[in-house]
Amino acid sequence: MQELKKKNSPSKEQKVAGSGRFLIINADDFGESEETDDAILTSFRHGFITSTSAFAGSPIFEKMIADLKTSKIPCGVHLSFTSGNPLSDVGKIPTLIDPSTGSFPDEKIQRSRLDKISPAELYLEFEEQIDKFLKAGFAPTHLDNHHSTVYLKGELFRQVLLLGQKYELPVRMPFDHQMNVKKALYASYLGISTSDVEILTRCHQENAAILDVKTTAFYFQIPSSVKKSSDIVKIIMGFPDGVSELCAHVGGGDERKGRETTLLCSGEITKAIEEEGIVLISYRDLKSFK
Repeated sequence: MQELKKKNSPSKEQKVAGSGRFLIINADDFGESEETDDAILTSFRHGFITSTSAFAGSPIFEKMIADLKTSKIPCGVHLSFTSGNPLSDVGKIPTLIDPSTGSFPDEKIQRSRLDKISPAELYLEFEEQIDKFLKAGFAPTHLDNHHSTVYLKGELFRQVLLLGQKYELPVRMPFDHQMNVKKALYASYLGISTSDVEILTRCHQENAAILDVKTTAFYFQIPSSVKKSSDIVKIIMGFPDGVSELCAHVGGGDERKGRETTLLCSGEITKAIEEEGIVLISYRDLKSFK
């Protein structure tokens, strides 16, 4: 198992010009369980990931925050409205919850009712989730979304961008300028048409530009079809100039996380990143880019 090191930090000139190719390897779902957190922290210590994102509604929130502070891993807020319980008073966010339980509906149900969700209520709940980290004395590095559900409606994702603007935080942008090479994959994953993907891409990009919120130039999440590290190498070799994000899920407990953990620990991926001259960074670094 070959360790991947952040050998070359971006220079001041690179940060100003945004020149070169930079890669954030972010592991989602920190705070899901102690097993997942241990796997993410181990991957970070070995250099296989550079960043993570965590749940404000984690059942082990206090321990999670302590681990984040001790490890110094860059960590964003994994904004969620498709699992767990809200942090807001349920009376203030009736369109986000299942009234019979007071909890968020699961991903499938929430996606089927996005037209009924109030953008203002979503903003309020996500604001509470960000503030919980700040009140715990932890400064998050970026904002992203659990299950990618918020990206399916322009006005809903705009609330995330507005919060990125308010807190001066970069925001994950799956619908990027390279969408032409992956729109079929996204359409299949999200259950929408390729034309809808194109419309959402234009909407999200325009809103990010208007609000002047920093995002990545290219985003790729390891799909279930990827079984070999050589498949990820092909993706890495196609990364454009600028900052890209490779989103991963590591740990145990299910086939997906076990598979992605094995893939990320591959020496083949390590070698490709180094040979391509790609500089590993985190969202904390992206925040300082001009």
